Amino acid sequence: MQIEESFRDQKSQTYGLGSEAHRTYKRERLEVLLLLAALANWLHYMIGLAAELAGKHLQFQANSIKHRRVLSFNYLGLRLSKVARLDLTEEEMQAAREKVMVWAAESDWSVIKLEKR
Repeated sequence: MQIEESFRDQKSQTYGLGSEAHRTYKRERLEVLLLLAALANWLHYMIGLAAELAGKHLQFQANSIKHRRVLSFNYLGLRLSKVARLDLTEEEMQAAREKVMVWAAESDWSVIKLEKR
């Protein structure tokens, strides 16, 4: 996935969560909105990943490209949520959780530097 897709999935009202349309200047309200958006974003990601692992993603992408993923997991999960076709089983969702855990175990976390406040 390209980083541009991630920004689009978060900000766009057409393709994502529409985070640029909040119209608030209150910090506390914005923090709550960002937390809700992050949770929704994670849920859409997991739904999209589960759909791809189960092979249910092909109906949402172009007919000409079947050998690689063209939609981000977030966008795919959002589309599945919007059309109310969440026919994913518990086993398929568990496979998505396990895949994320494998990716986390394979990641090099030593390069991440946390700021101290």
